[in-house]
Amino acid sequence: MFNYARVKYPVSVPSNPLAVLRFGKHMRRIEAREDRLEGDDFRAFYVGIQAFNEILLDCYLVCLYQGMRSEETAGLRWEHVDLEKRVIFIPDTNEADQKN
Repeated sequence: MFNYARVKYPVSVPSNPLAVLRFGKHMRRIEAREDRLEGDDFRAFYVGIQAFNEILLDCYLVCLYQGMRSEETAGLRWEHVDLEKRVIFIPDTNEADQKN
């Protein structure tokens, strides 16, 4: 999505802020998570990210509100987004499933 926005709105979106999140050998394998925001955690997180620029703030909010991992958000393509239905399809990122 951000690569498309870079072409369509180069002044507003000069670079893809999620490009640094690409999965590679330097990143550990993502295991199932049990952690979550509880109590005042959400408020503290939300207040903390207000200092970011508008584009980075929006990236974090997409992850937060959709419950997406950064790698899932970084891998989104326009074919994963249905604006009419207001749906984001998150492809399975489990490497074991993709090898079989």
